[in-house]
Amino acid sequence: MGYGGNTWMFSCEACGEHYKKSSSEYNVAAAPITGGPKFCYSGPHTIKPLPESDQRRISSDILVINSGPNCQSEIDNIPNIMPDVRVLTIRNTTGYDESIQPTLNLSLPKLKTLKLIDVCFSKVNLNKEMTPSIEELFMQNIPDECDVTVKLPKLKDFSMHYYSPDDGGWVHDMLATATKLERFESYKFRVYTSELRFASNDLRYIRLHRAECLESLSIYAPKLEYLNLQACYGMQGHLSILETHPNFTRPPGNPSSFVVDVTNACISTSILHTLQSNSRITYEGYESDDDYY
Repeated sequence: MGYGGNTWMFSCEACGEHYKKSSSEYNVAAAPITGGPKFCYSGPHTIKPLPESDQRRISSDILVINSGPNCQSEIDNIPNIMPDVRVLTIRNTTGYDESIQPTLNLSLPKLKTLKLIDVCFSKVNLNKEMTPSIEELFMQNIPDECDVTVKLPKLKDFSMHYYSPDDGGWVHDMLATATKLERFESYKFRVYTSELRFASNDLRYIRLHRAECLESLSIYAPKLEYLNLQACYGMQGHLSILETHPNFTRPPGNPSSFVVDVTNACISTSILHTLQSNSRITYEGYESDDDYY
């Protein structure tokens, strides 16, 4: 017995780490992880055998680095030990340690998936010269003052959680460069900018949950299926849905319809008008009275 009265011990078939879950209720599925690493290589832990297609399987081109005193030397040594790394995770499995501030500024030409989880990076430099093949990028708890560059023309899937910089100018460069973007997912992505501009023929999903400093959006996405503006408290500007864009040739056929979730968002009259008048949009979550905060 442990915290809450019930404790279960497990060994992950993917990463080999031991972890435990505890709860006051006898519900192992809902119980939180209370001991051991909370993250596997790329997803939740599993106690079942891995299928051949699962990327958490240990292989010659998948690398996981745990943050610690030797973190920087391990990062710098990647081109020597695994020059063709395809999936790279750099993570913190203990407490967030601000005394460990590594940089990521390497030539990794085969890298396709990068996950930076709860590590206090001082610099992250990703561009078409050094990391030209990246298609998937996930960052969580990157320091607000981190020197970030993301210019990846092949980027398809971007996720970022917990980020509130004074200057988020790199985000505009990233969106302008990622012309093949399919998915943008964020939580508490508090970039101090009046407007974000999305443009991609392949973009289908945008989630900006708790992007509380965002005022306006401009979107060219003829295949868009879902836009989440939940708890965006500063949306007092405009929402522009573009049907053409000077940098793209729109694919044939009619543009898609899509859902906009504005649950608990504070939106301007202009944005409300767009939600109500644009024939592509079905919106949900907005209350017509004043109680929508």
